[in-house]
Amino acid sequence: IAQYMATGPATTPPVLPPRPKNPLPRAPEARSNTTPAVPVLPVKST
Repeated sequence: IAQYMATGPATTPPVLPPRPKNPLPRAPEARSNTTPAVPVLPVKST
């Protein structure tokens, strides 16, 4: 239990970064969708 408690606080910091990371992966996903659209726009312009 003591180890679990120690891991709790230690896991809390790592858990916080993952939360912001979740939005990050979502942003890349949206960027991925936008990336194809962006290259397509320049291609159409050309």
